[in-house]
Amino acid sequence: MRGLGTTAEKTAQVMQVSSDNPMIGLEGRASLLVNLSHALKGNATFFGVEGRPGNMLGPSAGTPA
Repeated sequence: MRGLGTTAEKTAQVMQVSSDNPMIGLEGRASLLVNLSHALKGNATFFGVEGRPGNMLGPSAGTPA
């Protein structure tokens, strides 16, 4: 599984997953991150060209993003 550089292995490293600190459903969580990144990048109207979720708050709050 790949998408914008996100893999289950990279997610595990960033989330500090180890035998002492396991994470159930790591593959699924990494997949959700990939899908989220595609949704953010694919909806520039709401999230800006950089794909930032916080950009959608600007227009709804009446302030520039």
